[in-house]
Amino acid sequence: MVHPRDRRARLLETGMALASELSLPVLLQRIVELAAEITGAGYGALGVIGPGGDLVDFLTTGITDAERAAIGPLPRGRGLLGALIEDARPLRLDELSRDPRSAGFPANHPPMHSFLGAPVRARGHVFGNLYLTEKSDGPDFTVEDEEALITLATQAGIAIANARLHEEVRLRERWLQAVRDTTAAIIAGSEADDVLRRVARSARDLANADIATVVTPDSGDVMRISIAEGAHAEKLEGLPVSMTGSVSADVIRSGRPVVLDDPLTDRRAQKAVLDLGLIGPTLVVPLTVRGAPYGTLAVLNLSGGRRFDAEDVRLVESFAVQASLGLDYSRRPRAHRQGTP
Repeated sequence: MVHPRDRRARLLETGMALASELSLPVLLQRIVELAAEITGAGYGALGVIGPGGDLVDFLTTGITDAERAAIGPLPRGRGLLGALIEDARPLRLDELSRDPRSAGFPANHPPMHSFLGAPVRARGHVFGNLYLTEKSDGPDFTVEDEEALITLATQAGIAIANARLHEEVRLRERWLQAVRDTTAAIIAGSEADDVLRRVARSARDLANADIATVVTPDSGDVMRISIAEGAHAEKLEGLPVSMTGSVSADVIRSGRPVVLDDPLTDRRAQKAVLDLGLIGPTLVVPLTVRGAPYGTLAVLNLSGGRRFDAEDVRLVESFAVQASLGLDYSRRPRAHRQGTP
């Protein structure tokens, strides 16, 4: 058991350490690990809440990568996880299964009994929740554990707000640079495929995605993945995509983006892509040429990866505009591109 004086000292050290970390992904993982360490929890998680109230990311400690992959897609925030989302107050339980809000665990999930949770607020809003289970040095979490977690959650909220401000500035700078580079390539007369590859690479990078693809018309009723960047790129590039019944077909027809949390449960997902395995959350936006539907730009994460949110949609759509400009420009006669009468 941690001595109260040692715990207070550790929390002071933790506050300073968190405040100095400006990389949001690194910070979030560190928060989970510190929460488990300070409370003596065997397992810990930080669920990040998206605009719709669902969990869009779920960082863990105490579970191996293999165990996490075996468990499957990220939780959406139902059951007890959802209880903390709906009622953002600390929650301490001796036995998870006895709470009527408990929804049980998916297959391959390690058994868990004792539970401690607390909200993390940043900029006046609930950013997410800390979830801890399996007290290691006693049967149950204590009042002192709860107080320590509340203190850590407060420190974490301040650190997250600082890191997000820093990340937003850096993301804006990187986005502007990517737009400048793509615009310069378009004006220089780069081939359409070169522009599209540059756009896909930038979208993948700035959306922190594992994969980016561009789907364009091929012949007849078939489109193809003409550009692929990231994981499985060499297997994805060139795969056919149906003009009917596919996600890309629906996006082209509607002109609106589609976000899939789990493509395995969506009948429109392409079997050839799913057969590669481990494909997870997917975001697909339309490409247009002079206002007419042409193809799609997509970013994907591997199974168990972060879900895409409204900010990701806006970001990827901005790159789709760049791709559309490149396609339009490449189709103009060279004399017109150079401004020759």
